[in-house]
Amino acid sequence: MAQSADAYFIGRIEGASGFKQAAFCRFWFVNGTQWRLVSGLALGQTQTDKSGDDSDVVVWSHPIDAYYEFTGIQGWPKLSFQVWQHDELGRSYLGGYAFCPLPMEPGNHKIDVDVWRPIGTNVEELTAKYIGGSPLLKNQELAHLPTDRYKLKSETVGKIHLDINLILGRTSAFQIAF
Repeated sequence: MAQSADAYFIGRIEGASGFKQAAFCRFWFVNGTQWRLVSGLALGQTQTDKSGDDSDVVVWSHPIDAYYEFTGIQGWPKLSFQVWQHDELGRSYLGGYAFCPLPMEPGNHKIDVDVWRPIGTNVEELTAKYIGGSPLLKNQELAHLPTDRYKLKSETVGKIHLDINLILGRTSAFQIAF
């Protein structure tokens, strides 16, 4: 059996900036086959928060707690996000996508992740403006696979703010200085 090591990702999704309407976040871990989630949730959703009148910041303070065992560093975990917003009629629409490789160095990390949304055709953009909604990706994996993402037409719409701690254990067998 191969030697394994431990990685504990503990922290929180503090919130986001750049969103004037009520927003919530869906998130999930993306990792390689050499990684096994031992405890914690592989996906989750924050509560909805509405920014103040003169602010564009939403506060989620949602916990992240994931314990992985791994046999190689290939496929290091990443977090993928969808930010959803509510319009004045209470309808949900996609505010944007985000993707963040998790830190490889032990310790505390404050990370700001850019949120982007696909830009649709002129008709789709007019529809979104007057009827609501927003363009969606046909294949969700495009949000976190770098191979085809460069082909997308998109715009930055905000940032997600993370506070993540990484604790590594049993890494001496890998002969890698973390």
